[in-house]
Amino acid sequence: MSVARRSRHVVVVLSLALAVVLAGCTPPTTFDPLRAGVAEQRTTARLETADVLAVLAGGTPSLASARIDSCAAGEQNWKRTDPWAYRCSFRYAAVVPAADMAGAQAMIAQNLAELGCDDPGHLSDLLGRWGTLNPGEPLPADEDFQPGVLPPQLNLCGEFEVWTRLSDPTDPQLDRVAAEAANTRDELVVGTRPFSAAEVERFAARDGGVLVFFTVWSMYHEEPR
Repeated sequence: MSVARRSRHVVVVLSLALAVVLAGCTPPTTFDPLRAGVAEQRTTARLETADVLAVLAGGTPSLASARIDSCAAGEQNWKRTDPWAYRCSFRYAAVVPAADMAGAQAMIAQNLAELGCDDPGHLSDLLGRWGTLNPGEPLPADEDFQPGVLPPQLNLCGEFEVWTRLSDPTDPQLDRVAAEAANTRDELVVGTRPFSAAEVERFAARDGGVLVFFTVWSMYHEEPR
């Protein structure tokens, strides 16, 4: 075999090997998130997350709601192999107004406790001390951290994750807060209804007060490999 033919042979073999490796990193494309069984699980997750949001609001009518239904692809490569091909979750978000920070503190602490969430007083305590904390303390992982701006907070509430974001009508980052409250990095988005630009404008037009963005996350389906 000539050197040229041998080189071409090596290239072909390496290309095939690379294709096999890359194929191993790609989840199957036959998964149908709209099939009957998965759709029933999705409906249950939507109703359950709505119930959790109702408890978090504590009877206060929300200003608007948003939702996103998506599925994350599992990894399959030489470093890691997830036992699932896709993991689907439902996020339901709502904006609940509070007259002031004290009112937001009371609402959050009481309603997280009612849901049986872990450490329900932590977020309330953090809100109470936030104005007196030195810039950078406590140091969140968010590289966009701004002193005096509370980063998103997570509470585990049984099978649900509850994310809390605080804002107000004068917040220059209000549109970003609204976008992040109902966002995902999952590869497969089944359906989404974000906060609209008109809704964000209505938030900004309010006369003072605090805007509490609650996001409830629920994983409802795992598709095996």
